[in-house]
Amino acid sequence: MPARAISCGALEQPATEPEPEGRGDDWQLENECSAEEEMKLQCEVKQPHIPEPGKLQDALSESQLDRMSLVQVLSEEDGSATSRFTVAAVREGACRLMRFQSPWDPVCDSSQGRQTVEGDLLVSDESILAGSQPSGDLVSAGLDSWQVVDTEGLVVAEDDVVDALQTGRGSVEAKMERMLTWMLAPAVHGIPKLGVLPAEERAAELLCQHDREVEAAVREVVAGSERSVSTVVLNFCLERIPVLGCPTVLLRTTWGNLRSILIVAAMYGHDLESARVQHEALLCLVPPGDDKDSCAAALKQQNASDLNPATLVSATAQQVARFMIRGALRRATGLQAAVDCFELASLLYSSCGNDALDEDGFVHVTATPASAARDFFRKKSFASCAILWCSLPFLVLGMAAPNLFMIARFVPTLISWLSAALGRLPRAYVRSAPAVVLFLTGPCVAIYLRPNVQWRKRARTSGILSLFGYSDVGRWERAREKFEEAWPQTVTALVFLLHALLPAISTMSSLSVVLSALSPAAELHGWQGWDLLNRVACASLGLYSLFSVVLHQLQREYPEDELSTASVTVRAIVRGVLVIRVASRAVCFLAAWLYVLLIMDFGVDQLWFWREGLQQGTPLGILGPMAWLLDAERSHLFANEKSVIFCMNLISVISQQRLVEVLSRREVLLRLIGAERVMASTICLLLKGVAVACTPSKSANPIAEFLVRVAPPPACCVAIVALRDHALPLGIAVVVAPRVTAMLGSSSCMLVGLFCGAYAAHAVLSVWYSYRGDLDSAALRLAMLVPGGVSSQAKGLLRGVLAGAHRRAVQLMAMGILQRAFRWLTQR
Repeated sequence: MPARAISCGALEQPATEPEPEGRGDDWQLENECSAEEEMKLQCEVKQPHIPEPGKLQDALSESQLDRMSLVQVLSEEDGSATSRFTVAAVREGACRLMRFQSPWDPVCDSSQGRQTVEGDLLVSDESILAGSQPSGDLVSAGLDSWQVVDTEGLVVAEDDVVDALQTGRGSVEAKMERMLTWMLAPAVHGIPKLGVLPAEERAAELLCQHDREVEAAVREVVAGSERSVSTVVLNFCLERIPVLGCPTVLLRTTWGNLRSILIVAAMYGHDLESARVQHEALLCLVPPGDDKDSCAAALKQQNASDLNPATLVSATAQQVARFMIRGALRRATGLQAAVDCFELASLLYSSCGNDALDEDGFVHVTATPASAARDFFRKKSFASCAILWCSLPFLVLGMAAPNLFMIARFVPTLISWLSAALGRLPRAYVRSAPAVVLFLTGPCVAIYLRPNVQWRKRARTSGILSLFGYSDVGRWERAREKFEEAWPQTVTALVFLLHALLPAISTMSSLSVVLSALSPAAELHGWQGWDLLNRVACASLGLYSLFSVVLHQLQREYPEDELSTASVTVRAIVRGVLVIRVASRAVCFLAAWLYVLLIMDFGVDQLWFWREGLQQGTPLGILGPMAWLLDAERSHLFANEKSVIFCMNLISVISQQRLVEVLSRREVLLRLIGAERVMASTICLLLKGVAVACTPSKSANPIAEFLVRVAPPPACCVAIVALRDHALPLGIAVVVAPRVTAMLGSSSCMLVGLFCGAYAAHAVLSVWYSYRGDLDSAALRLAMLVPGGVSSQAKGLLRGVLAGAHRRAVQLMAMGILQRAFRWLTQR
């Protein structure tokens, strides 16, 4: 018998499929009644007839008695069965009443305290007597499917009795998957009849309460404002999951967490109807991995272009359900299946965990789905998005500003030399130079855009190439392939080499500035007037930069939380470095402020002279008092080249410190070497020792492939780590060594060279022997290069990523061999 359309006013959400044709007509013909009969049915209260327990026990099988304890079948005057029945689900001594009511039954709405004629869930008017029939004869036994239809007549959801009973008898994992898939629609669109707003409207309401401050509203959601679930909503959810064996506490917590995740996503401007957003929202429900299993791998980002929206969401729900149940079973070993769901709800989502102070100032349970959603859906600001593409190149240029200024000083000389050289050439050659450039551009473009055609090797061509030492045409192709294979490792080595040499570069530049500012041999610059201001400014800037590098190295060796347990000498050195750094920073700030005032005075002076044509003093009156205080000439400071050098050095120091701060973040380094945002975040979690879920795939693990592809060779990793650990002595040696060797003789220089070589060999060998157990693994080699310590648990997780990929490759190879053998045997 075909399923009948039913009406539901509780779920007002977009239709997922059109209503089958003719279904409304069948319902109208079979349930046609007059107004008087309808009023009579509404006012009439029938006493239910409960069959005898002995007959009920004979009708139901033993496997269904633990799920259904009572079936009420009410008869009308014409003998036809109505759809008024009650199913009581009994599990572990706890009874949960699940009611299914007909469209004519008076239903008490607990939220409004009155009776209404609209049912919360309406089913077909056939009695369910599946206890005495096998699963194959369900249709013949009179069991129908049910559908949920909105007020406009569009089908919102439907279910098949056979599928429902099979799911009810299935595993807990299937129940979890079914619950997550169903719960997405009411969580997104809300339940208007019960006063549950859609997620977007609830997000807008929270934003209005916090004066449109997104972060404040998100902090309230993370703190648990949406995790409270009313009894009305809970009953609504229980009635719409037919006999799934889903406990109340699991349904309550999953509903609250999913609503919080979707509200957070709506606050950050994401489209909740998008399958990609629903996929990511379900991924936030994956419980945090706090186990010691070294085989746990990283979260794999599913590609939305390979799956349609329905398949993507259902596949995500399946994987999330699997890992939720896996986490519960790992904690509830030996308990019954009914208790597994309770353990899942109480252990994974309970609020009795370790409370910690959040970065935003709120105290809440760490690693909750809402906090994961905040980190996942938070939109990056324009400044953070421009770090990789705009900020870093400008910072590198700013770091090299003094050197660029020195090069710019030779540009006029270079231009004059080129003009003189061109003047010696004949005029015909100079005039024909543009035509020659355009002529050479054509063949270059043609070679670049040539079709990828495999040229056949000819004897004449090979003979010509043999004259130049090239005997094999395929050598270029092999060289190109090797270069493409080594390019990711080269990029990784260059990025981490820059990160390792930044302290050395800062030490070199700061020490050079200090020595040049305090050197008494400067002939062009004296110790009075504007020269004195330049010397003091450059010396304070250099000391501030130098002691910032020293403090950074000391904090790497002795973190702030371990400084209290360090020796008295170390603590005294740290305090002394801090005092000198603060004092030099104050002097440098005062000098920079004076330079800014003088620049403003110079600019206004030039503008005044351009407009009035007169120059009598300065309009702002800053130059006079400064010149009197320093006993300097009443000429502007920027007539001196030393002032421009100080400004370039100031830009360089600011760029260096900002670059060190940016490259100290692990995620930025991983993004620079080619990792995507999700992959970089996952690897950062692995490096912190957090085990996250990894969906099994038929192909190799993308994170394992990335680690193998970008990890440099062991020797390169050892060299980079040695340079990073001894960056401060290296920078000092590069600046001081020429001055020392100029004062010493040849024999003393040889001894100094032997000492430096022994120190370098000791640095490299110490790193080699410290990390020799990690050099065989690509993941651990990359962990060596990433700043910050890596615990033994994190190393185990990284080994597990590669081990899982290797095991999966072996399994796929074995399956391929078996399939070929089976095909060979069957074809014979």
